[in-house]
Amino acid sequence: MELPLKGIRILDLSTMYPGPLCTMMLADFGAEVIRVEPPKGGDLWRLSQPRVNGLGMPYLQVNRNKKSLCLNLKEPEAREIFYKLVRGADVVVEQYRPGVAARLGIDYETVSRLNPRLVYCSISGFGQDGPYRLRSGHDLNYISCAGILGLTAWKGCKPAIPSVQIGDVGGGALYAMSGILIALMGAKATGRGQYVDTAMFDGAISLMGWNASGYFATGEDVEPESGILLGQLACYNVYETRDGRYMSIGGVEAHLWANFCNVIGRPEYAEWQRDLSRQDEMKAEISRIFKEKTLAEWKEFLADVDCCWSPVATVGEALEAAGWDPGAAPIVSVDHTAQGAAAVEEGSLYLTVDRNAALQARAAVAAAVNLDQGRPFDDGLRELLGQDGVLDPGQPYTVRVAAESGTD
Repeated sequence: MELPLKGIRILDLSTMYPGPLCTMMLADFGAEVIRVEPPKGGDLWRLSQPRVNGLGMPYLQVNRNKKSLCLNLKEPEAREIFYKLVRGADVVVEQYRPGVAARLGIDYETVSRLNPRLVYCSISGFGQDGPYRLRSGHDLNYISCAGILGLTAWKGCKPAIPSVQIGDVGGGALYAMSGILIALMGAKATGRGQYVDTAMFDGAISLMGWNASGYFATGEDVEPESGILLGQLACYNVYETRDGRYMSIGGVEAHLWANFCNVIGRPEYAEWQRDLSRQDEMKAEISRIFKEKTLAEWKEFLADVDCCWSPVATVGEALEAAGWDPGAAPIVSVDHTAQGAAAVEEGSLYLTVDRNAALQARAAVAAAVNLDQGRPFDDGLRELLGQDGVLDPGQPYTVRVAAESGTD
């Protein structure tokens, strides 16, 4: 089965999480992604913990289906090799601080002259202009500035650091992927590429639509537990079970909330769903009721009740789909010729009704690009660069241009 992005070549200069996640999703659907990593270790996540046979598992999670080239872009010879790649590429993704790509001579203005059809995506914390453009940051900083972290708390309590990278993924990787695909469609229609500026702070702000609407409508700031989706109501909340676990109830719709109220023997609560004067009373009583059963008992009790209930799973339970929907967790095993088999998250996009065929096609792509130490470039890359490449024995899964290129 031919994947929809077959024939699209992407040069990935990004690092760690946002950019690599973006390009991995594109690679999963057939794009040829060539990682361009710096010398002396490559991507920092190669050495992150935990490791599988010396290679960081976080790195493996976001770098399947890719090839990797090591270039010191501060050297003229290395830039010339990069320019050769640019001439045959469709997309460049970079994640430097604003201004760095220009200093290296690999910015959009420079490389678009070599390839006018090129789509060039920059992923940064605060965008390419503005007062914060050079400010360092990570996910926690972006969601702090965006107002997300301040609402991730119970009233009067310290904000809780989210367990997933909202700014990196929701504000960065996903918007970058969308921008790239939109620009590719434009290039196909017009013959001209575009510059895609993705700022993780801007993306995080855009995820605040529900809370922003309240502020815009009333002019009043939004506080923890002050809205329907922030824990204000008993019908959309989290409750502790007898064994110290937790259950979530999301009965926003009246009929679903009524189903829950009836099954716990409190039918009158259905009429009080949005009555703010009754919320504390209902939360207290429902909390007491939930502590009458263990998590397992609640799952059995609510199994046939349509009321938007879910167990609060541990990471292990979620990845194994234990106790929820066995076989549904999007986890696959990918073979790495240097590191062996590794379990990775599969992704959540399916563009075919034949899911198995799609997975088999992805597996074939993964097998095709897992490189052995000492193995040369595939014929296409070797022909493109006009020279042989060898794998750096000290960096499994990384290709280094031969020493005579002057890029060591």
